[in-house]
Amino acid sequence: ALAKAAADAATLKKTVEELRGDITSHAEEKSEMQCEIEALKAVGADNDAALAKAATDIETLEKTICELRNDITSHVDAKMEMQSEIEALNSIKAEDSTALAKAA
Repeated sequence: ALAKAAADAATLKKTVEELRGDITSHAEEKSEMQCEIEALKAVGADNDAALAKAATDIETLEKTICELRNDITSHVDAKMEMQSEIEALNSIKAEDSTALAKAA
């Protein structure tokens, strides 16, 4: 009985050592996972900041596009006015040329 108790004690000691090793291993894994979680949280925060900046940039670009469209419209309108003025001046020039030709 004493030998069996000694064998059981040795087995229990070995089992306790294995369990301690498992606990240590799991604690290390937990620590590594917590580090990974923190790293992923940091990446998530960086992504959120990048998305916020992108949203601001898009809003700014949309305003710029709108302003440029307005500028283009103004330039097209001004060009059409100038073309009308040129046509009117060409018409006056042609009339003046005709009048000069009759006068000569």
